[in-house]
Amino acid sequence: MKIREQEKEEKELKEKVIQIITENPGYGYRRIKPALKEVGIVINHKKLIPLLRKWGVLIQRSIKRKTASGIDKILSFLGSKVMAIKRLSKEECNQLGKIVYTDFTEILYHQGKAKLYLSPYLERVTKAVVGYAIGDGPTTVLTQEAFKKAVRRLVSWGVDVTRSYFHQDQGSAYKAYEYVRMIVIQTKANISYSRVGTPGDNPEMESFFGRLKDDWRNAFLQAETREEAIQLINKAILYYNTKRIHSNHQNKSPLQYLRELQKTKKR
Repeated sequence: MKIREQEKEEKELKEKVIQIITENPGYGYRRIKPALKEVGIVINHKKLIPLLRKWGVLIQRSIKRKTASGIDKILSFLGSKVMAIKRLSKEECNQLGKIVYTDFTEILYHQGKAKLYLSPYLERVTKAVVGYAIGDGPTTVLTQEAFKKAVRRLVSWGVDVTRSYFHQDQGSAYKAYEYVRMIVIQTKANISYSRVGTPGDNPEMESFFGRLKDDWRNAFLQAETREEAIQLINKAILYYNTKRIHSNHQNKSPLQYLRELQKTKKR
């Protein structure tokens, strides 16, 4: 009984430490200790240090060698997030809003002389773009904007986003502290990454970008101004969500297929 209580206490302590180091990636034990005290956990440093070492998050500042980045340590501490979606069952994968994919793509306009970046979030079951943002570069700020829109849309569908998995590559925008914190701490959702240098780990986005550019490349190239290009991208995504049919959706568009799913659920 005593062992179980100790395991429970250690688990609760670990959860608090996860929150602290996710919000404050540079914290070592000297800062973690008072941060724990602020939430009502008093622990001696002689007990805390071995636990941090056991969990792999003790910062060794005196040793100068190439180490994993702060965010890599945090992600490792949270558990392996590389291809986390592969650990889901087939039944789980087929749940609405369970898996959402994202990536960046360039949109060339003005006869290829200028470009914009599109950051869309694609829901797995309906294949609908649930949120997107358009900007001048593949930045963390851009994908954060798109992520917020995606979460709002999923919630409006009745999805519990704390059970959702957001899958992307390991680009710097997706491993920034602000982005990981938004998903893991603020939204309390799950994060999943492709393997490094393996575009095939995110085929849904590759497929979406391929269809988008096949359908709209010429129109994008003919846009002369940034504003005109943005209007065309908005039009293209609206068309994709509401009109473009998918053979594996019984020749329905993503949002038409969503309505069918919602009708079936109500029966």
